[in-house]
Amino acid sequence: MGNEFSIEVKVRDTNGTYTARYKRVQASNTSGAKQAVQQLSKKVFGKLQRIIVSRINHCEVSRTAIFKVTPDDTQKCRVCGCSWSNACSDSCYWVEDDLCNECVGDDDE
Repeated sequence: MGNEFSIEVKVRDTNGTYTARYKRVQASNTSGAKQAVQQLSKKVFGKLQRIIVSRINHCEVSRTAIFKVTPDDTQKCRVCGCSWSNACSDSCYWVEDDLCNECVGDDDE
């Protein structure tokens, strides 16, 4: 899996509310830092894209953590076999967990 699609997400804990930020996109919740990152990732990569989240560091003083988020390249279309890093078209996106929009109607299921 290549890391060229990875992003670094900063999460700040403010009195039990975790706010994840990447560029101008943000998401927050009270469940935890990783959950805030997962919510943010849906905004960045799409709701159905599976992701891999790993914590890079944590600073107790500033109550900030940094996470690395990478699309899971094992997620493939059941019809054409495309993935995040090897899309079948420039407008390719997931309509199901294992089916891209370009292959809707072409699947035998």
